[in-house]
Amino acid sequence: MMNSNALFSMALGLSAPWQITDVDFKANDPARRELHLQIGFTLGTAYRLKALFNDLCTMPDKPAANVFLNAGCDRVEEAKIPAFQKFANTVKIH
Repeated sequence: MMNSNALFSMALGLSAPWQITDVDFKANDPARRELHLQIGFTLGTAYRLKALFNDLCTMPDKPAANVFLNAGCDRVEEAKIPAFQKFANTVKIH
């Protein structure tokens, strides 16, 4: 049997790292029913991306740094974490 978090994640088409973290159905008033879904992302993904960009300082030269940054920006796009996407877009512009 599928739990409600997994069911709503599928229904909304969420993919990693995004996930439903809480489902709350309020039916206190028969005339008003509310469904509250909390969406979050796996913190490990954000931490890995942060660590990845910290490793930039270890690149031996500019060509290696460019390859490293392009790969990092690709990973950010896959993760779809807005704050990191904004950072990656700033990096790409410069």
